[in-house]
Amino acid sequence: MAVPKISSPHIPLTLPFSKKEVVIRHLLLREYKAFLSSANSQHLGTLTKTVLDVIKSCVIEPENFSLKSIPSFEAEYLFLNIYGASVPDGLSVSYRCVRPVMKPEFIEDEYGHVHPTGEEIEQECGFKTDLNISLKDVELTTIPEQVVQLNNEIVLKLKFPSMEDYYALAEDLSVEINEDEQAEISDEQVEQQDVTNKLSALLFKCVDSIWVNDEKWEEEFTQEEFAQWISSMPITVVQRLMQFPQEIPQLKYSKDFICEGCGHKHHVDIIGLQSFLK
Repeated sequence: MAVPKISSPHIPLTLPFSKKEVVIRHLLLREYKAFLSSANSQHLGTLTKTVLDVIKSCVIEPENFSLKSIPSFEAEYLFLNIYGASVPDGLSVSYRCVRPVMKPEFIEDEYGHVHPTGEEIEQECGFKTDLNISLKDVELTTIPEQVVQLNNEIVLKLKFPSMEDYYALAEDLSVEINEDEQAEISDEQVEQQDVTNKLSALLFKCVDSIWVNDEKWEEEFTQEEFAQWISSMPITVVQRLMQFPQEIPQLKYSKDFICEGCGHKHHVDIIGLQSFLK
């Protein structure tokens, strides 16, 4: 016998950077289970793929919404709001106070009984505080400058990569590393090549346009050609460029609270999607 369909609440949401307006719905049970499974796997590629799938399913409007049209940090903001609205008790993280305090000392006798010594020793407070996160107070870290003056003639305009860009990049680099391992390249060489490939490939994803003497460069170029172009630049210029991928905004939530265990006032900054989901 058919059962009645239960509709999921729809929630309007404005994205913090692009200012695009979307409508999201709550997670379904099967989607929530898929997320928990991928989160427990501790495999970043699997988790990213699940987050992408959840967002695609839970964004109701606009119908033609594409994750390629928003930067990765807005995709994370979308997912955080979908997840936070779906879990019964809302979002929360646990913070353990590590402030040193004086506590009574205890010793164990030969019979396994514990007795106080009458002395005090310095120990961590250890009190755990559950911090409830207000989604409306989640912000972005500083937005970096997106225009880089390479010299007197050439300007590079940069964009923020999408979450799909990151996922595709991770998959491509995984294949490259596996091929290197099969070719019996040393672990150190593989690690160095991995870092170089990641930075070059990620920076290529960040290129919006090149301008020469105030005119847009119209000729297309490949990732390999871009990497060769980068390798021909002065080190100081390359260092400026490489800072951009490292400064891409992240989600941030700040909270002041007083530890009930020792009375100390704490300030906590929760930064990055994974920190919110611990």
